[in-house]
Amino acid sequence: MKQKSIKFFNALAVPILVGAIGGYSAIFFRELIKLNESLFSTLFNTGQNSYIYIILLPLILVFSRIVSKNFLKDTSNTTINSVARNIAIKKGDFDYKKGIIAVILTSIHVGAGIPVGREGPIAKLGSSISSLFSKMIPFTASNVPLYATCGVSSAIAATFNAPIAGIVFGIEIILGKISIDTLTPVTISVITGTLISRFYLGNYPTVAVPHLAFSFHLLYFALFSSIIFALYVLVFKKLAASVGMLEKKLNINPYLFIAIIGLIVGVLIAVMPEIKGIGYGEIETIFSQKQNLIHALVLSAAKLVATALILGSNIFGGVFAPSIFIGGFSGYFIGGIANIADPRAIALIGAASVTAGIANAPLRSALIIMELSQSYQLIVPILIGSVLTNYIATLFYSDSSSYRAMLSKGFDVSDTELLKILNKIKAEELIEPTPMFRKEHTIFELKDIIEKSEAKYFPVLEENKLIGIVSLRDIRMSRKIGDSRIEKIMTKKPRSLKENSSGSDIINYTSKMDVDLAPVVDSEENFVGMFNVNKFFRKISIEYACKTKYKK
Repeated sequence: MKQKSIKFFNALAVPILVGAIGGYSAIFFRELIKLNESLFSTLFNTGQNSYIYIILLPLILVFSRIVSKNFLKDTSNTTINSVARNIAIKKGDFDYKKGIIAVILTSIHVGAGIPVGREGPIAKLGSSISSLFSKMIPFTASNVPLYATCGVSSAIAATFNAPIAGIVFGIEIILGKISIDTLTPVTISVITGTLISRFYLGNYPTVAVPHLAFSFHLLYFALFSSIIFALYVLVFKKLAASVGMLEKKLNINPYLFIAIIGLIVGVLIAVMPEIKGIGYGEIETIFSQKQNLIHALVLSAAKLVATALILGSNIFGGVFAPSIFIGGFSGYFIGGIANIADPRAIALIGAASVTAGIANAPLRSALIIMELSQSYQLIVPILIGSVLTNYIATLFYSDSSSYRAMLSKGFDVSDTELLKILNKIKAEELIEPTPMFRKEHTIFELKDIIEKSEAKYFPVLEENKLIGIVSLRDIRMSRKIGDSRIEKIMTKKPRSLKENSSGSDIINYTSKMDVDLAPVVDSEENFVGMFNVNKFFRKISIEYACKTKYKK
């Protein structure tokens, strides 16, 4: 009976409490931003005088950097990826001092009108308090990562009034896996957080969008425009990455450098005040009034530059709201120029697509946009644009998806020490002898070999060339299809590793292929053997632990 009570408490009561923490965290953060907005508006008249930003932004950014450098060991921005890393790698062991400082500074940044979002710090706040709460309860200690995820998901859902997206966020971005044991508490927490948000803020869409009719023209536009949206994503990422590298290359005083960044962004806001702050009010104008197409294009470009410069300088803030702004205004421009479909519908597709590409989360981004605008009738073109934009962008930035996949396995591939170990390992070092089949074989002929082997995957060869892989699952399914020939049940043209594939290549492979053994071929595509994935993870785990044993 006691065991059932504990199970009930963990599955229902704790998720409700954690959901409440996430919901109230989101409301607290919004109120803190409002307080700062009111303060800056009163002191500096920021609502009427946009030219004050030329002076104000350099001062705020210098102040922010002084605080970060003097009070934090890790001054990197608090992003969704960093929250996911803390949950997956450190099991919810957050740097609470950094969390508090990140929340305070972000509220100042957003309140002052710096063009950043609020989702990263909200995720940090919700997950930090939730993990701290769950650690205080003895029989929930082993579930701290799960409850931290519940806190993140409920905070995000409460912020955007988007419960479905909050659930997908926790599963897609943080946990990286789904089961009834994870889905149930995450769902309960998200529902709790959303109800709290709706009680205090009302059940209104974040962005008021009129009903936009679906048409098949939108499908063609989603296909075409995803190329342009992917270009926006790549420019944003390249610019943001270049800022940090430029600071190191110039070897300039960090406070002078951030002041120059503030001056540039301040000038942009002075000329185009629409790009300041989160920008949801400006996004609504796309749907409420006709826009000048050139002005829409210029606004999207200016917001992209301003946000990339700020976030590339490791100033605390989120990227989600700016992504919606960039995608919305660029989409409106594309739709207006084409003059075939309603430009407002293309704006909505653009908002989801650019967000999906920058966050590398197409499903979550598409769902949030649909719930933000309550435009469920456009689900198909929005999903097409989001998926394609993300796919095109990851052709050039392919590390993001593998990074999150490896986080779920407990490997932080952004760690330089781990990368050094990975780059020393070659696939040929962990080759295992495995029974090899030919396509004309039948299961009955190979029965004894399969039973005696410990392998789950068997290579199929033709003249020493790998033509397929047969798994134990394939063998079981042969009964269903009524054919025991290897040729009929094998997976044809499987992905393979090269002999000289490094540990980083192997990590990328295993992020896409969840297998115990992987085929290895040489430079002429001749089969070499099967790579033991489990031994690989064991090897790098031991080497990494020994190398960093006494490091703080």
